[in-house]
Order: sequence, then structure tokens, then C-alpha cells
Amino acid sequence: MLHLGQFNELEILRFTSVGIYLGDEEGNDVLLPNRYVDPDFELGQKINVFLYLDHDERLIATTEKPFIELHTFAYLKVVDVTIYGAYLDWGLMKHLFCPFKEQGVKMELDRTYLVYMYLDDATQRLVASAKINKFLEKEHIVLKEEQEVDLLICEQTDLGVKVIINDTYSGLIFQNHISKPVHRGMKSKGYISAFALTEKWMSRLKNRVSKK
Repeated sequence: MLHLGQFNELEILRFTSVGIYLGDEEGNDVLLPNRYVDPDFELGQKINVFLYLDHDERLIATTEKPFIELHTFAYLKVVDVTIYGAYLDWGLMKHLFCPFKEQGVKMELDRTYLVYMYLDDATQRLVASAKINKFLEKEHIVLKEEQEVDLLICEQTDLGVKVIINDTYSGLIFQNHISKPVHRGMKSKGYISAFALTEKWMSRLKNRVSKK
């Protein structure tokens, strides 16, 4: 199965004048245009490519790495604003669309916003949303103390730095736990501390305290 908005390991099926066709084990194929074709590619070779829809809404492959993938968060810059919404630079030729209904505040040209990328059920297109709270998991927290995690650095607060953990949870790094310079949009490794509580854990802790 071909996975839109994600990297896929596909086999080189055939060479054509416009590029090479790649296929999966289920018989599906997709074009990798000539501008991404390495002269060392060989028939039958498996390569890792990212799949998205081009300007004509056709599924296309690229060897370029986008700034964001399906079901992940990233800070992206607005490169155009229209009557329909904003278009964001995500590192590929076709810009990523963020409709007005998915903007927490009205996006402005050349500004950078934290967004989440999802697949719109109605249009089957990749779309960005700045309403990130609805995509963060708050009920089922599956993390362990001292577990290594991936962090996206977000906003600075009086207590420390807000982060997104494993593209799933909201978290906080306290000031005295920050061992190196960090900046908004930076990605880093981190470890879960007994004191690194998400908003959900904080509310549970308050409930426990109030019951004593």
C-alpha cells in the first residue's frame, strides 16, 4: 500500500522519459520525476521516497525530505495568503495548505506557526492545522520514567520550555533541566522525568492532593 504524506520504501519498476516508476508489493505504482532520479539507480533497487499530491492532485514521489510528515508537528513559514487560507513552506515544490478554519489566529505572510499535518477525510489531501491542542493525546499517556523521547521545542514560559513529546503529548522541560541552548522549532532527544508532567498529569496530581 502506498502511504500519502509518509516515506515509503519502493522498488524501481521501469525507466521512462519522464522519470522512473516505483512500486509496492501490492502492485501499486507511482512516478518519481526525472529531477529526483539518481543516475546510479538500478532496476529492482529499493529506494526510500516521500509521497504527496502535485499541483494536479496526482500522487507523486520525491527523494526530498519535507519539514513535516503525516501526523507530526512542525514550525512552518507562511509563503502565501489567499481568500481560502494560508500556504506554508514545507520543503517541497507544492506548498502545504492551511484553511482558515484550522487557524487559531489569522495567519500572516512571512510569519512562522506551529502546525500539525493530517489527511482531510473529505478531500483526501494533506492539510495543516494550527489548532494543535485537538491533536495532542491527553487521556492515554504511555510514557515511562527515564524513557528516551523525541522533543520538539515550543514556547518559553516562566517555568521552562514547552515541548511536544514523540509528536503525541504536550510536556514541559523545567529551567534547571535544560542542559544546552534550545530554540523554538528545534528537535532534540530527551528523557522523561518524574517531574515532567503534562497538563493531564498536572490535573490528576491536583485531584489527588485535594483528596488528602
